[in-house]
Amino acid sequence: MKIELTPENSAMIAKWARLIGWSPTEFLNEVLRETLAQFEDEGSGHAEGFLGSHRYADRASVERAVAWIVDSYAKDQDPGQPEIRLWSKIREHQPDGYFDFTMTRFDQSGEQRIC
Repeated sequence: MKIELTPENSAMIAKWARLIGWSPTEFLNEVLRETLAQFEDEGSGHAEGFLGSHRYADRASVERAVAWIVDSYAKDQDPGQPEIRLWSKIREHQPDGYFDFTMTRFDQSGEQRIC
């Protein structure tokens, strides 16, 4: 896999790697390891927040993001616990043509915006 970085990101990686005496590769891999671990921590809400804070170029992409969150909540639902319901709204913004979404969780304690 080859990933191209913007000049700004390259400069920041070099700056922080130099500060702590690491190579840029070591620094970037450690930052990614820590950040991606937050995505994998289902209880943190990090992935949901990230997915809900971005624009999507097409409806299929935003629908995949919404489906991932719904599946994540369904997987974590304990059969002995009260029901959790999710409500999502996908919006298409004109004239730009991008999509985004919001999602709300409803359970016995009330309503909570997820993203």
